[in-house]
Amino acid sequence: MLIYKFPLTVVLVALFVSPFARAQYLAPTPEASMNADLGAMRGYYNWLARELRRRLPQSQSAGEARVGVAFKIAPSGRMRIVRITGGTEVHAEILRRLFASIRPPRPPNGRELYLAQDFYFH
Repeated sequence: MLIYKFPLTVVLVALFVSPFARAQYLAPTPEASMNADLGAMRGYYNWLARELRRRLPQSQSAGEARVGVAFKIAPSGRMRIVRITGGTEVHAEILRRLFASIRPPRPPNGRELYLAQDFYFH
């Protein structure tokens, strides 16, 4: 005959906590899944910002300007420029080529994203 010695608190918890309560306790809360979604989106945005910085030509003779780019990323991952504001046509062409070179993955939330980014040329 085997005798197991458990601390009293373990035995009492095992007696008073129903299996349903344990399953409910282990189930993810809406806040936890929202935080996971936010974490995935944060990672997606960080990847996109890194790619934009990495691919932007470092030496341009386009002159100084602040150029804003509004763009969207479809649920398929296809990226499209909506509007370019500020700067000259040379700045706009540099940014069109930059955006054409990036192939982002699908957004983690599965929805179309509308984003804007400012670029500073000096």
